[in-house]
Amino acid sequence: MDKAKCMYCGKVFNGKPYTLGGGPAFDVDTGERCKINVYGGYVCSEFCDINVCLEFESKIFGNTTVLSVSALRKIISNWH
Repeated sequence: MDKAKCMYCGKVFNGKPYTLGGGPAFDVDTGERCKINVYGGYVCSEFCDINVCLEFESKIFGNTTVLSVSALRKIISNWH
C-alpha cells in the first residue's frame, strides 16, 4: 500500500498519498496534520513547501527565483 510522502524530501507520513484522496496525512514524528502545498500534495516543512513551489513554477513560468503571489500566500497560511 502506498504511503503519503512529502513532495520535496520524500519523508513518509501516516496516511494515503494526496493523489488518492485518502484524507489527511500525519507527520510520524510530531503527530501533526501535514500541510498541503498550493500545487497539491503534502509537505513536511516550510523549506520543502518553498522548494516544491520553486520547482513547479520554474517548469511553468521559467522563473526559479521569485514565487508567485498565490504560492507565497499559501506558504504564509501554512506556516505563519
